[in-house]
Amino acid sequence: MKKKLIIMMFTFFLLCSVNLTGSSALSDGSKVQLASMNEGEYYANSTDIPTWSVGDTWNYAAHIYSETDNGTFDLTTQDLTITVNDIFTVNTHNQTWDTYHVVITGTLSGTFQASILTGDVDGIISGEAFLRRADLSLIYSNVSSSGIITALIFEYDYEITNINDYHIPFEYFDFPIVANEQWNTTSFLTMNSSIYVEDFMDNSSYVTTNTSGSVHCLGTENITTAAGTFETYHLISQDNGSIETWYS
Repeated sequence: MKKKLIIMMFTFFLLCSVNLTGSSALSDGSKVQLASMNEGEYYANSTDIPTWSVGDTWNYAAHIYSETDNGTFDLTTQDLTITVNDIFTVNTHNQTWDTYHVVITGTLSGTFQASILTGDVDGIISGEAFLRRADLSLIYSNVSSSGIITALIFEYDYEITNINDYHIPFEYFDFPIVANEQWNTTSFLTMNSSIYVEDFMDNSSYVTTNTSGSVHCLGTENITTAAGTFETYHLISQDNGSIETWYS
């Protein structure tokens, strides 16, 4: 039996979750001290909203780890691809937004582990998201994956879906981003998700909630990845778990 797997992802390419360690520093190692800046210093230590074009594509190798009451997914992807598919106006919740429509594709491999089942995962991931062009605020996302979980000689169907609908767009970035600046984040979210495991579980949830918090730009840092070395703005939010982001 060939089976399907749907994997949840949220803020999939905007945020990187790690433990908070160290202190912020400029690329030359000096501390960021920007509490009082003149206009020239302000703009030298800030970055404005990027401009995307249809066809722009980002490729990622990523580790996806999700632990829930239903089980634990420990997955990797070597070809997660985010592409700007279109630029158009979206009408939602009695509001009109100028948006980027991005699509997500890729393959997944790894393991799924629960008290009732343990097996190897082989699947694909796909989805879409709408982001407000003015500030990259997230308006809507729908991400899924399909594939096979193999346990011993058996293959099982899984389906997990995650749809996030923001009545108030989620503004994680506050452009222009300025070193040593802090801003509030507020949104109103409807999340519709489900997980189905043939012969084992069939659960779904529908949650509507207000979210609020703050983000702090600690400063600028040089970050080295497989794609190269980049000067970045180091952001931290600790309101709903520790989320750190390096924005280039």
